[in-house]
Amino acid sequence: MNNEAEQITLIDEKGNEILYNELFTFSSDDFGRSYILMYPATDEGNESINIEAYALPKGSDPTAPQDGDLEPIEDDAEWEMVQETLNTFWIQIVKFSFYFKYSKVPTFVSWRLFCLFMLK
Repeated sequence: MNNEAEQITLIDEKGNEILYNELFTFSSDDFGRSYILMYPATDEGNESINIEAYALPKGSDPTAPQDGDLEPIEDDAEWEMVQETLNTFWIQIVKFSFYFKYSKVPTFVSWRLFCLFMLK
């Protein structure tokens, strides 16, 4: 298993290329589309990161987000769903981190177990 984050390059309104690390992707049956959450690679290791969320074009494979242009999320109900998903993700990380903080399992093993847990 590769511990490196998947990376995506976006071009801003000034034409500058900005490298992002993928946090995670997910699909919503309610909205019939997939989403990607990511943060600037320059934020890696910082105490706080700026997470950005985008919708993938309808029919895109969330495991291959590079296969289309990212779309802004403009619907309030969609934003709320994305925010709830992110909050759930963070709650699971905190719970998982707390559990392994007091166990004798090495960090790299605990991260891999967390990833397997999130895939279920």
